[in-house]
Amino acid sequence: MLKAKMYDRRGKLIKQMTQSDFIQKDGIWVGQKMNMNNVQSKRISTMKLENIALNVPVDDQLMSQRTLTDSAFREQRLQALRTTVK
Repeated sequence: MLKAKMYDRRGKLIKQMTQSDFIQKDGIWVGQKMNMNNVQSKRISTMKLENIALNVPVDDQLMSQRTLTDSAFREQRLQALRTTVK
């Protein structure tokens, strides 16, 4: 995806996201830089990917209600996932 536009319920443009600095990793094209432009407030946020892991198996429990609401439990699950990715 190069560009995505987000609209409010009335159809007015509120945000625009653009991706750039594409690389190909494991046969998948990935944008390393993402800009989110809030058209209404005129603020821009930029996110840069420094490291990415693709096709990593993720346990279904990572998306459980407990994981989504209990931050300590979530961090424990994420830490286990981070060690397998390295």
